[in-house]
Amino acid sequence: MSNENKTFSVIFITKNDKEKNNLLSVYMRITVDGSRKEISMKQWGTKDQWNFQKGLAKGNSKTANDLNLFLERARGKVLNDSKELLLNNHRITSEVLKRKFLGLDENSKTLLELIDYHNENMQHTLSRGTLKNYKSTRRYVEKFIREHKRSAPVYLSELNYQFVVEFENFIRLHPLKESDPLHNNGLMKHIERLKKITSLV
Repeated sequence: MSNENKTFSVIFITKNDKEKNNLLSVYMRITVDGSRKEISMKQWGTKDQWNFQKGLAKGNSKTANDLNLFLERARGKVLNDSKELLLNNHRITSEVLKRKFLGLDENSKTLLELIDYHNENMQHTLSRGTLKNYKSTRRYVEKFIREHKRSAPVYLSELNYQFVVEFENFIRLHPLKESDPLHNNGLMKHIERLKKITSLV
């Protein structure tokens, strides 16, 4: 699905925090195409201080205004991040937006980084032919991410059955060399190697 057709929302919700004497803890909920991710805002209040319908603090007190300003700035950052991803033609997911908001190190936790880690650490253990095959699988994954995922990094937390199916269908139709298409046995070997690498996490 293209970014233009995605459903997208950023709202604030509350949860009872037992460690704070059941005060309400405020969370930002990012939803993209029904997939939700939540981020703690590290802000607390009572039920009487929260407007559940608007998802903001009640009233015009300095405390309420300061909290609402803080929350709107957080929402604004997520919206700006989504616009940046859209302008760069990158895939928008709730996981990507959450990680960008938290400023997490994206590069060290991607699928390609895991494959590189595996290949580098196994180069003295695997035979030359086997290592060559793993490097070939790496090229297929890179091609899949570049052409099918619009070059957006694929985080390990995003890997699921759907990803494997999409990857399988993609490499079946898009061989590294047009003159050397994958047959079923070769295709399944790439899937097996991908699953073996991702089983490390």
